[in-house]
Amino acid sequence: MPPVEDLGSPTLTDSSSLSTVGLDQVLFGQTAYQAQRAAGTRFTPITPINDVCYQATPDNGPEGITFWITDGTVERIDIDTPDLTTRSGAGLGNTEVRINEMFGERIVTTPLPDGSGNLLAYVPQDESDKEFRVMFVSDGDTIVRLWSGRLPWAEVLSAGCPAVSG
Repeated sequence: MPPVEDLGSPTLTDSSSLSTVGLDQVLFGQTAYQAQRAAGTRFTPITPINDVCYQATPDNGPEGITFWITDGTVERIDIDTPDLTTRSGAGLGNTEVRINEMFGERIVTTPLPDGSGNLLAYVPQDESDKEFRVMFVSDGDTIVRLWSGRLPWAEVLSAGCPAVSG
C-alpha cells in the first residue's frame, strides 16, 4: 500500500463501534487511502494485495479489526474481539436469543451450510442502507464471529477473501 502522510491521531479505540455503514469514521466505499486517513493510521496488508480483494489491519488501534479492501475500496470489516461491538452493544459472546431480542424482525437467521451454527443477518429497514448488513455467526447459541459490510461482500462466509484465479 502506498504511504499515507499526515494521518493525525488514531481514531479507532476500544470504544469504537461497528454499524451497517462502517467502523466509526471508516465507511464502506472509501478508498484505502481515505479509510486510513479516517482511521488516523496506516493499514498493513495481511494477505497479498491484488486488484480483487485483500485484507489489512490498522497499525494503531485495537486488536481484532480486519478491513476487506475490494476493487480498491473498503467493503467489509471483521471484528474478532469481544471488546468492540455494534452501536447497540451487540457483539461476540452474546447469545442468539439476545441478538434477536435486540433487533427483532430485522434479524434473518439461516443455518450455516456445515451445520455448525447459524448466520444471523441484521437487515436495515432504511432504504438508504439496503445494500449493507451486520452479520453474526453463532455456534448454535453464542455469537462467535461478527462483521459488517456492503453486499455482496457482507454475505461471504469465509474469514478471508475468496481465492483469486489467474
